[in-house]
Amino acid sequence: SPQKQAAHHKGKRSRLRELCDSCKERARLMMAKSGGIRAGKRVRIDGLTKATENNGVGGTAVRQEGEKWLVKTETGEELLLKEENIHPDEPQRKKARFADEEGGEVEVVKVEDCNDQEEAEEADEEDPPYTTWANDIVNIRLVTGKGESDVVGSFNPSFTHQVFFTPGEGEEPRKHEELIIGYEEPKIDIVYAANTLKAGVDFKHCGMVGMKLLKEENLSRTNVLSSIEKRAQCDYATKLPAVEESAEQPFTPCGKLVHEEPCKEGGLLQMFHFIANQPAQVTFVQRLQTFAIWLIETGNAIEVPDDSWNVFTLYRVQQKGGKDVHVLLGFLTAYSYWVYDKAENAIDKRRLRVSQCVVLPPFHRQGHGSRLLKAAYKFALQDPTILDVSVEDPSPEFQALRDATDGVLLHQDGSVDALGGAQPPLAEVGRRLKLCRQQMKRLSHIAN
Repeated sequence: SPQKQAAHHKGKRSRLRELCDSCKERARLMMAKSGGIRAGKRVRIDGLTKATENNGVGGTAVRQEGEKWLVKTETGEELLLKEENIHPDEPQRKKARFADEEGGEVEVVKVEDCNDQEEAEEADEEDPPYTTWANDIVNIRLVTGKGESDVVGSFNPSFTHQVFFTPGEGEEPRKHEELIIGYEEPKIDIVYAANTLKAGVDFKHCGMVGMKLLKEENLSRTNVLSSIEKRAQCDYATKLPAVEESAEQPFTPCGKLVHEEPCKEGGLLQMFHFIANQPAQVTFVQRLQTFAIWLIETGNAIEVPDDSWNVFTLYRVQQKGGKDVHVLLGFLTAYSYWVYDKAENAIDKRRLRVSQCVVLPPFHRQGHGSRLLKAAYKFALQDPTILDVSVEDPSPEFQALRDATDGVLLHQDGSVDALGGAQPPLAEVGRRLKLCRQQMKRLSHIAN
């Protein structure tokens, strides 16, 4: 899925962010009055009838002004919005909707930068005893067979807080995120077939901490296998040899081949596209989505089957022993939903919203993220019913990749100089390249 890493527990120490007492009090009062919205909180805009292009855009609540909130969007625009049109930015299932649904008014204003909250201070706090930081002891491997030479990639997850935690009681927040509790020297290996993504889990440890000792610290032992199976769901194999056997079987990727080019390491890079609405595709996507849990900070598995989900997969294909060996390098998911085309007064257009763009860590820094994004653009350009392509809550890293990719497209289109002019043709260029309005504004600003 492209996201910013937070500071989590590290070894026996954790880094926590604290507000000063006065800021805490202001935030508490603001939260009580605003249904969960507070200054500095990530929000999402929805339900606008004017400036409908801002529906679905993420941003940050700056401050409350009367009954409205000043929101700074991801593109740097500042909007004064009714509270009913902003919501806490929490992962949820994407649903098809019209962009001209009845909603509130929006007023564009310019204000000076303000900072209602003082810069957070980092403090160290001891982790509970008998715990191990999960990010260090979970190892993910990609294999193409049974031998040691068949391991084509190995890495630690970027995030484990969505898998390992202790649920809170009642309305209490969950705790002990990213901690494995109650084992001596635990080690977790998650092995994937590099082609089919059939996966298996191997959990080992040198002993368990006694229940009496855990109770004295008010701790509960982590059920490792159950946590993985319930919170990073897919059809895990009961034994690792089944994964290795799956990796050696003849394999045909899901969907249609949409792009092919030579690979620097030999063989080919192949891009495939499919709609996740068939049983075999659904099973594959469920396996694929476990990577979103491990590699995206707020990653949520998409819900399939659904005709609106488009999936792009990128493979490296090389010959070995007279047969093709496929290794998954990354994937992109994009949700298609109906929008109102104001320029043509048409209601039969759709927007393609990129939800996740994930390149597996062993294959970073090779241009694969840009390849995946270009595949989504090419798909949109070939479909006359798609109005434009947008991105759901891009991380700073993905936004940088997006800007660079779009910059190349603008150079190829010959539009860079025009965008840097006094009256840049944002609508014309955006419509031709199928880039959304917010991104066109951003590119025009960069061009200047």
